[in-house]
Amino acid sequence: MKPSFKASATAAASLTVLACLGAPEAKAIQVVVGGNSYDVTTFTGDYSSNTAKFNITDMPWWSSSSLAQQFAVAAGAGFGSVNSSVVGQLGPLFAFEFNPAFGVNYYAFDNQNSLSVQYFSASAAADTYAILSPSLPPSSSSVPAPLALFGAAAAFGWSRQLRSRLGAGPSSGVN
Repeated sequence: MKPSFKASATAAASLTVLACLGAPEAKAIQVVVGGNSYDVTTFTGDYSSNTAKFNITDMPWWSSSSLAQQFAVAAGAGFGSVNSSVVGQLGPLFAFEFNPAFGVNYYAFDNQNSLSVQYFSASAAADTYAILSPSLPPSSSSVPAPLALFGAAAAFGWSRQLRSRLGAGPSSGVN
């Protein structure tokens, strides 16, 4: 028995919904520092494996302890407690320098005491760091992605149906 167009469309729709429900992205919060607005998100990892992310483009506070502190205070408890350390339950780490003797120096918001703290993390320790959200280029299409997938699924189902009709040959009847 051949699958019907309805069954094909239902299967395609189900796959589209599952694809849209994929892994959740890290939430981003908007902070204002120096009169400028920034979208900040997080990543979890260690310095040694992610040295390319520790730069002034992805972390504008990199190489400035005072700017790192301003960002940590602006983010406040917006991310919740994502790091545990000897100084308390902390938000993401706003890293500002690497010291070979101690590791990564950072400011973070202490969620228990509502203040920013400066400390360091070993370069191989997996921690949650703050980073700017990547800017996405403007889309060339104004059609939402799931809508395009539904259209493609419908077209595929219609083409299969047409193909099966053509494969059956001419119908017996009046010519």
